Amino acid sequence: MNDSNTATGGEGCTVDWSWLEGQAIVRATSGLDRLVLTLSSGETLTVQAALWQGKPFLAFRFPPGRGLGA
Repeated sequence: MNDSNTATGGEGCTVDWSWLEGQAIVRATSGLDRLVLTLSSGETLTVQAALWQGKPFLAFRFPPGRGLGA
């Protein structure tokens, strides 16, 4: 896992991915615009593809209290 916690390109936000360390993916489901990963802890991480102002981006939905950087 990369130790860098910041988004590249000077845009975006700081994300702490360290909570994923040691987790295993026990289930993965997907649809047209999203991927939902269920982890060994029972928590889920959702990745969604969308458009904002005509440009593609990825959105991440973390469990409460996880993933948000300073």
